Amino acid sequence: MRGRPAFELFLVCVLGILLGFPLHRLTRPRTQLSASAVPAEVVSMDDIRPVWLDLRFSHPPEQFAVYQGDILLGKGGEDLRWDEDADLRFEDQAVRLRITGTFPEELDSVYLELTVEPEQQAMQRGGLWTRGSFSHVMEFRWPEN
Repeated sequence: MRGRPAFELFLVCVLGILLGFPLHRLTRPRTQLSASAVPAEVVSMDDIRPVWLDLRFSHPPEQFAVYQGDILLGKGGEDLRWDEDADLRFEDQAVRLRITGTFPEELDSVYLELTVEPEQQAMQRGGLWTRGSFSHVMEFRWPEN
């Protein structure tokens, strides 16, 4: 027999222990924090979060504006797309936005689509058909974490 089988077996065991211990630490079950252990700021239902807004039109509007409550988030016109980073107030894990504007009267109907993507949450998209002068409220709701 060549080599030293006892020494090689010892090296394999040491290597297994060295690799097994960190692997065990990474895969062991961990305790979950209860809601009462999380600070009240994190659990708050009414909070302000950074959000990316993307508004698209099938035809350029003459003018439009996007509001949250009475706060103007942005306005424009004669473009097919408008996007903006904004800090929005979430109430009960939801955001309500009002979109107003005007399309040329000769158009039968125009589709507009609003995408809302909060930081570290799923993107949501909503759309509707409209015409002429319009004012629509769109609500986006996320499940509680």
